[in-house]
Amino acid sequence: MVDSGIGRDSVGLATRSKMAAYYAQVPQFNENVLLITAYKENVRRAMMYSVQHRIAELCADSVRTLPTGVQSVSMPDHCRAGLDSRTVAIAVARLKASDGLDLDLTRQLADLDQKLALFHRYAKLAHELRTDLESDNS
Repeated sequence: MVDSGIGRDSVGLATRSKMAAYYAQVPQFNENVLLITAYKENVRRAMMYSVQHRIAELCADSVRTLPTGVQSVSMPDHCRAGLDSRTVAIAVARLKASDGLDLDLTRQLADLDQKLALFHRYAKLAHELRTDLESDNS
């Protein structure tokens, strides 16, 4: 803790215990967050490359760097890939013919729900720990 600028005497035992617990959870948190379901891979395998490329070209994510240095990634509110109806029909038919893609999507959505809940819990722990540190150092 001395390396982090927090002296041993300036932080109470309860706060040190919370810090230890918080940092002990980081590897498990990272493992859960980095886990990827098969949905995205299966969609990319089934979708024609020309369609994927067009969507990536015209509907790319927007990346902003916040004043805190954190990067915020968001999708555009609206996007028109400008694909002709024949290409769209072929792309849709290939996706519909992909066996189990609906089950993969269900699993992906459930995984995202779990990750959002995990982020909320972890953010709450971080906020509580910061509050404890600030009150210990005041």
